[in-house]
Amino acid sequence: MVASINASTSAGVVTTADTSGILQLQTASTAAVTIDASQRVGIGTASPSNILDIVSASNPTIRITDTTNNCYTELNATDTVGYVGTASNHAFAFTTNNTERMRINAGAPILCLSGGNTSATGTGIAFPATQSASSDANTLDDYEEGSWSPSVGGNATYNAQEGQYIKIGQLVFIFFDIGIGTIGTGSTTTISGVPFTAANIPNQSSAWTLNPHYFANIANGITWLSAYVPENATTISFVGNSTSATTVQMNGGAVFANGARIVGSGTYRASA
Repeated sequence: MVASINASTSAGVVTTADTSGILQLQTASTAAVTIDASQRVGIGTASPSNILDIVSASNPTIRITDTTNNCYTELNATDTVGYVGTASNHAFAFTTNNTERMRINAGAPILCLSGGNTSATGTGIAFPATQSASSDANTLDDYEEGSWSPSVGGNATYNAQEGQYIKIGQLVFIFFDIGIGTIGTGSTTTISGVPFTAANIPNQSSAWTLNPHYFANIANGITWLSAYVPENATTISFVGNSTSATTVQMNGGAVFANGARIVGSGTYRASA
């Protein structure tokens, strides 16, 4: 086999004399770079089996470095694990159409989807501050958690006023603890301030039932108490029975009075 070097006005070309030959660069009489007749390139191997093969007896690594910003990205194989990512204190992003779609941060949150808050604290997945609705019913496009303040309005005072929520898509889990000091002009029947408007569900008057698991000093004596979020509303209403009965009573009846307290939780379906 004979190799030739040709320098033209447009390019310098190194070729082999026949189509069956290979082209190699050697150091210390050992093949460092090999290009075979099928244009497969091997680094550290004289027999590449892929378009690019990089072979090393110890931790082969490809590194791309930005010296200005002290950032470098590595592709390497260590022991029995393959790694793709940044070896410096920088995020690793995935793009399509030259637009960032997902980011793995160097710190929390670990995984952030497009439009999410990349500086938020905590560990896990970060979604946009507002829902990025998808037309695909099987795509999780909304996750949020936070607090809300249950209220009866008016000039009521409180001994307890706490609420939390977790929203996954349209499913909302809420917890509330509301203790009345003085009812004043506050509502005796309704809690306001639910964090998301309930959905309009055909043939139903509520967007699912909540469970009051503790109550004390309420306005009427009853044998059981339940609650629900009415459709298209951001309020909680109560139902219950004062005696044994086959039909729900006290729909919309008074439950709050001076010193009353109700603690409950449950799920409902939000409108979006």
